[in-house]
Amino acid sequence: MFYFGVATAGLKLYGFLYYETNTVAISGPDFDHMSLSSSFQDITSTDSHWKITYEKPVNSSFTGLVRHVSVDRVDMFPILSHDFLVTTGDYANPDLVTTFVSDHHFRWRTSSSNALMGSINLLHIVPVSKDIYTTLIQVKNGDQVTIRGREISRIDYYDQSDAFKAFWEDSGCNSIFVTSVNILNPVP
Repeated sequence: MFYFGVATAGLKLYGFLYYETNTVAISGPDFDHMSLSSSFQDITSTDSHWKITYEKPVNSSFTGLVRHVSVDRVDMFPILSHDFLVTTGDYANPDLVTTFVSDHHFRWRTSSSNALMGSINLLHIVPVSKDIYTTLIQVKNGDQVTIRGREISRIDYYDQSDAFKAFWEDSGCNSIFVTSVNILNPVP
């Protein structure tokens, strides 16, 4: 029974580290075996292909306080690396707004009867390069960041025989192909 308890605790710890921490020790997208088209619409690996459709032809920018960081682990979409909850105004105040992120969705609540000012955005991140990914690894809860890139409408996944298998679309969040990330005020 003791060994079962230790094994269970070990699996729970591994699951927490794998899904909920932002650490370089757990691998992200395999940039060494991926190629990106010049239009940023196609990503190809040795056994898969993803076609990206964008919401608009220009970049978007999200600046604010990070209130949640987790790594993305979606088997058919290993190009996704992180979920960041980026907040401004009242939404950045944990005494006023409580936030919760799970399974690529977020919720918030407040006890205030006043209209809230500011913004709250859950970013599902596809990094453009290993350098961007390396910077994303450094982002922590409480950091002030600016993240720029093109917002994604849909990602289609194809297997090695070029057969369509699945698609990714967010539901009210912001999937984004990140081309720039700046940590403005890092938490020590």
